[in-house]
Amino acid sequence: PENPGRFTQSQTEPQKIDFPDYQAEFDTVSDTELPTSEFSADFNPVSWGSSASCPPDLTTTVRGVNLVIRTAPICDAAETFRPLILVLASLSAAGIALGVRTRGSD
Repeated sequence: PENPGRFTQSQTEPQKIDFPDYQAEFDTVSDTELPTSEFSADFNPVSWGSSASCPPDLTTTVRGVNLVIRTAPICDAAETFRPLILVLASLSAAGIALGVRTRGSD
């Protein structure tokens, strides 16, 4: 072959690669029926609307001192930046789906 040791899309026969102390054979695995199982689960997706709620404040004890970590500021920031994050995620997904590449990647 022109490229010994390289796989090409048109190969249909198992390919053997010989190295000085190692030999590998590819495409020799037989088809096997995979086990399946059924289960029921309630699926409640997170709404894309604004019905989400902020979790309660987190409380913890460090060296005998009770600490309260307020979650409201984080929720407020997340609510503020939510539209921007959704737009960036949508653009990223579209770029992946369309195969957009950056300069320098081949």
